[in-house]
Amino acid sequence: MKRSTFDIGYRVGVVVVLLALVIGIGFRFFGLGKILGDWITPDPVKHSRISSAVHFVERAEEIGLTFRHRNGATGEHHIAETLGSGVGVFDFDRDGDLDVYLVQSGPLLGAAVDPGATDRLFRNDSGRFVDVTESAGLTSPGYGFGVAIADADGDGWADVFVTRWGADVLYRNRGDGTFEDVTSSAGLADDGFATSAAWFDLEDDGDLDLYVCHYVVSADVSSAPWCGRRDEGLRFTCHPGAFPAEPDRLYRNRGDGTFEDVSESSGIGGVVPGRGLGVVGSDIDRDGDLDLYVANDTTENFLFENRGDGTFAEIGALAGVAFNAFGEPEAGMGVDAADVDGDGRTDLFVTNLSGETNSLYRQEAGGHFLDRTRESGLAEASVQYVGFGARFFDADNDGDQDLMVANGHVIANIEQIQPMYRYRQPNLYFVNDGTGRFLNLKSFVDGPSELEVGRGIATADLDDDGDLDILLTNNDGPVRYLENRVASGDHWIGFALEGQPGNPTAVGTQVVLTNAGKPFVQEVRAGGSYLSTSDPRVHFGLGPTPSVDAVTVHWPGGKTTALRDLEVDRYHRVVEPE
Repeated sequence: MKRSTFDIGYRVGVVVVLLALVIGIGFRFFGLGKILGDWITPDPVKHSRISSAVHFVERAEEIGLTFRHRNGATGEHHIAETLGSGVGVFDFDRDGDLDVYLVQSGPLLGAAVDPGATDRLFRNDSGRFVDVTESAGLTSPGYGFGVAIADADGDGWADVFVTRWGADVLYRNRGDGTFEDVTSSAGLADDGFATSAAWFDLEDDGDLDLYVCHYVVSADVSSAPWCGRRDEGLRFTCHPGAFPAEPDRLYRNRGDGTFEDVSESSGIGGVVPGRGLGVVGSDIDRDGDLDLYVANDTTENFLFENRGDGTFAEIGALAGVAFNAFGEPEAGMGVDAADVDGDGRTDLFVTNLSGETNSLYRQEAGGHFLDRTRESGLAEASVQYVGFGARFFDADNDGDQDLMVANGHVIANIEQIQPMYRYRQPNLYFVNDGTGRFLNLKSFVDGPSELEVGRGIATADLDDDGDLDILLTNNDGPVRYLENRVASGDHWIGFALEGQPGNPTAVGTQVVLTNAGKPFVQEVRAGGSYLSTSDPRVHFGLGPTPSVDAVTVHWPGGKTTALRDLEVDRYHRVVEPE
């Protein structure tokens, strides 16, 4: 009897475990959450209207953006080959239109230098782009990844910081159309494996500090570790867990254009290194100073809460944004922050590896976050792809935040290893119905290819027509410019903000627009998404409303500017009061 009871209990236990595994795998890999958990669906009426209006056209080569990224693949499957690269948007010559900076990787360190494999700067000449790299003095070779753009020395001209495998570089904008490499004199010389970076004002002292993500310790550039299936002669890129994580860096601006490493004293260096790939600076708790959210690959994500005194507390696990809903760390790549559901609180988004899902963390009252990826409609579409760049932006000017995600695998021969996945993948565009529920719009762009190896994303109104366009980079492939041709007919308003000396680019400024008693918030950022920097102006879609009730600009340090009776469908220049 005892043995029979044991057998029955054992078999029941096995069935329960297997059933749990099937359900868990189904939720995670095959979208069963769509059937069992996603009872909240997007507004079909609104999505039908918006979906028919959303339309982008790929025009990069047509307008002169002829850049092609090179990853320098040698057949040894270096992990560095998989990551690049980023794109930055800024008005480098202050002529009133936006120019484009593209990061090159090129030959791996130790290989023969290719003089053509350098970053490229394209000047905007009335909608046509001209390569001015050589005349601007931006030909320093190096294996690049990300770009963060802001005025580092407070002289009124935006400078360019490029992360690299090896020595990073800070290009100071001279203001005459040329740049100079001031990395060493600025105190930013670093020979690690840097990825994304973000400028922000750490302690509200009026100048910009710099956070730099670092990935793994991979000092041996002559050869990569051998990973694969030797019996089949099949080699592929090593899992990042094969390398020790490299600590991130935080540099404080001394106020004279030079920097000191305050990683340890600030509390940033007090955490276990996390293989950082993405960072966004945002006032996440709306207390007046900028916090940092960092996406880490295969380790828990960090949320650094700014204490307001030059130090941070890492509260990712406590706040609910370190792990997914299963309590597991994921392969975090790109990040963004926005209020996606209109409740006045900042939500966080992270892109991850195939077999996982991208993660949307919605902020609840009290500052805690919940993983609402599945309920928001963002899980099923992302589980089979490897996400990198991510940007919330109001593509259709209807007043809510839509989402663009760049996809592409990290293993070039993934089809031989896991046939269910593909190296080249489609990018994803999600329409927001206004409540934080998203619809995957599967056809949204006219272009030469739907399957590429997407990496960086920046959004910008490159043609100044009032809607946001998309710049997207591809690993070992061409840059794409997706011109926004949304036909919703909705109104918009934008702001070009100019700060006081120290922070003329006004990074960290928060703009609150109020309509019908509801606040909408945008921030000026310098870095984010994945390896990239977007349009420094802030943009609001207004929907069919042809006016705004009020706008309040909250400058770093506490000053405010109140604006009323503003004309819509145009950009307004706003200067910080002295």
